[in-house]
Amino acid sequence: SGGLYSGQDAPKPPFALYFKESFAGMRQGGTRTLLLPPDIGYGANGYREIPPGRNFMVDVELLDVTRA
Repeated sequence: SGGLYSGQDAPKPPFALYFKESFAGMRQGGTRTLLLPPDIGYGANGYREIPPGRNFMVDVELLDVTRA
């Protein structure tokens, strides 16, 4: 509901948000701030308002857990 990754022209989330280690130890409803270096963020090219070669900070909230 709103935010950087919502909308048709929104950037895709950085790969680090797909790593299970990014959410290790979190419980449903928990929040965490991730500081991603460029190599696992948006790299040397950046993306729109995200400058190239910069660290990227994102706040995440674990809404639900689904077992595989």
